Amino acid sequence: MFGRLRPLFGGGGRLLAVVAVAAAVALGVGAGRGSASGGVLKVRLGGDAVSTRVVVDLDRSVKGQIVGTDPRKVVLSLPGVDAPGALQGRGTGLVSAWSVERAGGAARVNLTLSREAVVKRRFLLPPGDGVDVYRYVVDLEARPGSQSRVAAGGAPARVQTRAPAVAADPRPRSTRRVVVIDP
Repeated sequence: MFGRLRPLFGGGGRLLAVVAVAAAVALGVGAGRGSASGGVLKVRLGGDAVSTRVVVDLDRSVKGQIVGTDPRKVVLSLPGVDAPGALQGRGTGLVSAWSVERAGGAARVNLTLSREAVVKRRFLLPPGDGVDVYRYVVDLEARPGSQSRVAAGGAPARVQTRAPAVAADPRPRSTRRVVVIDP
């Protein structure tokens, strides 16, 4: 039976080489599929106390979701994305601290805010222009009228501001209409 295969591959050594190459290709394809679950690579922040941009570098495309309604915390869920070890850091601008954790098959980016803010927009940028990673961008904007700072103990403390006193006009206002004709 194997005598018929010898003419096809020129002997037993070549058959072994063909089988070895086929096995290596199959293992290479399988290894590529095994690493398909992407991960969070890095978190970057920039901005000030009025607006802050958060950029999450990823090695794959993802459709993120904002979960929760706390005005002092933003939680970004990235389904199907792996969260490596303990990624966390100090914030800047509207973000006082951030962390990345695994939760229910998704990576969760937790942003603790230094004052009340809203997500103005969020979007995914594909690799391009010399950047070879995906970037999920979240733009935060301070909620109007919320002026608070984080106290030393970590609990938010309200900063009380007084409205400026309006001086009363000493002249009585006339109730007569005045018509001005410009020549």
